[in-house]
Amino acid sequence: MKIYAKVKELKGRVTLVAAGIATGVLVMGGCTTEVVVTDPVTTEVVTENPEPEIEVIETSEPVEEVVEDKEECELPEFILYDENGEVYVPQNLTTEDVYAKIDELVEKYNFANDWERDRAIGILLYNNAHYLTDEAIEEIYDEYLANFGGENVVQQYDFEMEKVMNDENKVALADYYVDARLSAEADKIENYIDNGDMTKYKEAFIEAINTIKDDGYDEKYYNALFKLYSTVFTNKCEYTNEEFKAYGDYDFNGGSIYYSVNNSDALHFQISDYESSHVEKSK
Repeated sequence: MKIYAKVKELKGRVTLVAAGIATGVLVMGGCTTEVVVTDPVTTEVVTENPEPEIEVIETSEPVEEVVEDKEECELPEFILYDENGEVYVPQNLTTEDVYAKIDELVEKYNFANDWERDRAIGILLYNNAHYLTDEAIEEIYDEYLANFGGENVVQQYDFEMEKVMNDENKVALADYYVDARLSAEADKIENYIDNGDMTKYKEAFIEAINTIKDDGYDEKYYNALFKLYSTVFTNKCEYTNEEFKAYGDYDFNGGSIYYSVNNSDALHFQISDYESSHVEKSK
C-alpha cells in the first residue's frame, strides 16, 4: 500500500359606532278621561365617517439613508511569515498531535456514524500529511482508514472543497489543520469566501504566485494551504485568459508538499455497510 503520493489537483380605518337613538314620546292630554299614547317614533341617525385627513409636510431637505460601516474583510496572507520576517514553516507533527485533534473533532461535531467521522479524519490526514513522517501517516491510516480507502480519502477531500465553496460544509476549514497558524489562516480563507471581494483575492493570489516564481519555486513557500488557495481562485474568481496563464505557469504541484494517502485498490461500498478499522479502546 502506498501511503504517500503527490496530489494532482487539489441565510384605519377608525370605526365609529353611531347608535340611532330611539326617542319615545309620551303625550299626555289635559283631559282626565282619556289618555292618548302616540306610537314611539324611531329616528335613524346616520353619521358619516369622514376620511381622516393626512397632513402632508413638505420639506426640501433630503432624507439621508443610514448605512452601517462594515469592517473590510481581511485578505488571506497566501505567503505566511514569522515574527522575524522569514517564511513560516510549520513544525513537524507527531501521531499524538493528530490523535488529539481527532478527539477534538469527534467531541465538537458529534458525527452521526463512523463514515462521517472517518471521512473527516481522512481530510485531516490529507491536509497535514506533509508535516508527518511516513510511519506516522501509515499508523493513523491503518488505525482509522484501512477500510475507507485512500482513493476515497482523496475523493472526499474534493467533495468537501465543493461544500466549502458553496458554504455547505459541516466541519470548519480551520478544524482540518493541526498547526495553529495554518488553522487561523484557513479560518480567514473561509471567512473571505463568504464575505470578501474576490477581485482583491485574485490580485493578491497572483502576486503571491509571482513572488514564488521570482524566488525559483523554493519549496519553503509550499505550505499545506496552497491547494486551498488555488481551489478558491479557480472556483470563485473571474479572470482573463492572461491572468489564468500567469497562474497556470506556476508549477503548483512542485516540491514534495502534496502527499496523500493512496490505495489503488480502494474499496467501494454502500455507506450504510461501512465498518471502520478503528476499534474503540476501553478506558
